Amino acid sequence: VVLSALALALCLAGAMSVGDGCSGWLASGRCRLVSGVQKLWKLGHRTLLLVLFAFGLGALTATASSCSASRAEPYLPVTDVQAEPETKDAKGGVDKCRLCKVRMGVFTCTVFATVGTLAWTLFHAYKGTCQLAADLQELRIIYITRAQPRNYGKRLQGQLDTWMDDISREDLLVTSFVLQPDKKLSERDRQSVMEFNCPDNHALGVCCVEANALIQMENRTFDWVFIVDDDVYVVVENLRRVLARLHPRSELQTEALGYGITGCVTKGRPCGFCGGGGYALSYKAVKVLLGNDTRKFFKRYMRDCENTKYCDVTTECLAVENGTKVHTMHGLHPWRVGNPTWNLTALEGFFHAPGGGQLQECPISFHYVQESKTMKKAHDLAKKYVPAFGMASSQAADGFWC
Repeated sequence: VVLSALALALCLAGAMSVGDGCSGWLASGRCRLVSGVQKLWKLGHRTLLLVLFAFGLGALTATASSCSASRAEPYLPVTDVQAEPETKDAKGGVDKCRLCKVRMGVFTCTVFATVGTLAWTLFHAYKGTCQLAADLQELRIIYITRAQPRNYGKRLQGQLDTWMDDISREDLLVTSFVLQPDKKLSERDRQSVMEFNCPDNHALGVCCVEANALIQMENRTFDWVFIVDDDVYVVVENLRRVLARLHPRSELQTEALGYGITGCVTKGRPCGFCGGGGYALSYKAVKVLLGNDTRKFFKRYMRDCENTKYCDVTTECLAVENGTKVHTMHGLHPWRVGNPTWNLTALEGFFHAPGGGQLQECPISFHYVQESKTMKKAHDLAKKYVPAFGMASSQAADGFWC
């Protein structure tokens, strides 16, 4: 019974790890089995069903063996002296046989009920995997980058040449100011740039740019917007997987959701994204934020920014006031890795754990990547260590994988 329970536990753990929605199981079977065992440990109701199934199977086997042994006893002639005791024994034997049948029936029902429940659970896990795969393929994220024309060559070009290179220009919006750029962008990249008549400063100017960028989303089709600065590196594959795991696409049209690093508050505003690492808003969150009148939204946004001085703080505060549920997303890094300059050795530690162990979190974004060589290094690390089927992490969207 113990061996049966152990074997079934490992099988179920493996099946649950396959249900994580990532392909390439054979390429990382050990890691996935560990993930499944951890899940099995947390989900106590499935563990209970597994124990019932194992003991039911063991008891059924023992009962069947006992009843078979009873029926296999040899027949011996009965004398007159033995007749009365044998009659009693025969009656007792009939009762024992009936008891065997009852016990076998109960155990059989228990086994089939448990098997059915497990099959139902695994079917829904498989169904969820298929849905996740479909959502991941169809998920549409619009990436909004706040840029400065004077930094097109120093910063923006580094993004365009690395993580933005494979993104459709229809899904990219570079919001900027009407100023003389330090570098002329290619025709392909210019298609994604929108310049607004906003003040050239880091306070109200950036607020003006972000408010206009959100207004541009009014008539566009998308699932999420992800807003970053022009000195942020984004691990696009991890971001897509995390967002796909957090919520089915069907919810994004009706659920106002926001994800980021929170807690960057200002005087009089007990809310605010720490927006350096980026933050995500669902389709519904953007719609309720804009409301029915974009001009009123712009005035309200700028009025709030006069107090906060930060667009990321204003965006979260207004979103929450309009009913958006804001959650923390692990893997966003609003602050510099290393101080005062980037530590490239430390950066590699975010992509690769020593000894090939499990990462604490899935790397999604890094802020203050202001040098092209650092942006290129981050991109090389992502290409090297981020596999097609996801990364193991203790703080991913579902607790283990992104």
